[in-house]
Amino acid sequence: MRRSADVTERGLAYTVPMTTTATTTTATTTSIGAALIERLMAGDSTGATALLSPAAQFRAITPRKFIELSGNADIIATLNNWFRAGWREGLESFEDGSVEGRQRMRYRVRWSDDYGQRFVFEQQVYYEADGSGITWLELMCSGYMPLS
Repeated sequence: MRRSADVTERGLAYTVPMTTTATTTTATTTSIGAALIERLMAGDSTGATALLSPAAQFRAITPRKFIELSGNADIIATLNNWFRAGWREGLESFEDGSVEGRQRMRYRVRWSDDYGQRFVFEQQVYYEADGSGITWLELMCSGYMPLS
């Protein structure tokens, strides 16, 4: 069963998709990470930037390169390139949780380019946060995969 919950964190309202089975619930926790993805999907750069610490550290592995950045503005600029306005179709799946205190999320995004070609990408993210926001993110990306 697929459902979502409306929640508020740090004064920002967002919806967290949840997947439930008969005995377990995946993505039942709400997180600042979920709020970040919600903001990126909505094209809200200001809201997304506010969720990251000004001194946040970011590393990503993509099929074509390794990325290492410091500072919330540079991180959001890179993430906005992947969540481009006009290209986003929707969040296909989302999972949120933790591994012994380290936060994690996995999501899949559908999108189409200016030529009408449709794609999907999936990212697995581990992150840490404190009172200033997300302080550390490590991400691995599947790359853009064409939809048949």
